[in-house]
Amino acid sequence: MVAGTSTYVSDLPTNQDLEPATNFWCHNFSVKKVLKSALALFVVLTVLLTLLVTYSLHSPYTAWYSRVGNARLTVDGKDARGSLHRGNRGETFFVTRRDKSKTESYSISVLPSGQGFVSNCANWTAPRLPVFPIGDVNPPCWTVSNGDRNLVVGTKSLQFTADDGSRITASW
Repeated sequence: MVAGTSTYVSDLPTNQDLEPATNFWCHNFSVKKVLKSALALFVVLTVLLTLLVTYSLHSPYTAWYSRVGNARLTVDGKDARGSLHRGNRGETFFVTRRDKSKTESYSISVLPSGQGFVSNCANWTAPRLPVFPIGDVNPPCWTVSNGDRNLVVGTKSLQFTADDGSRITASW
């Protein structure tokens, strides 16, 4: 402030002085309109995603597999790294063995009689995701092995012979 001068409230800029810049911004780019549009788009996408997930959960053409959190995998009686995913209908499983030397998944289909089929998934391995879907158009493990797998299905366990002759047990 310069000596001998004083500033009065009447000397400060008024709304009329600022109005052209403010009006330009508000009239050409309405923040409220953008927020409303963004909110509407978010709601529409959320509803659409919810409908798609709900449809696929109840669709007979898609099976969802979830990781069994407390599953224990052993190979020839020794603890092994791996995972077990169970299908949402409870009759199919993916057992994935993740040893240092090999990573392989096996698909196990259990019939109501307790018998079942074991298939090696060849080049495909189950993802490490907690949940994943598989459609019926191109399933990853469609080949049934010709060898005897000696599948044993317990109340909370599966046991079978792998391609290399080792005995894999998954229990939960």
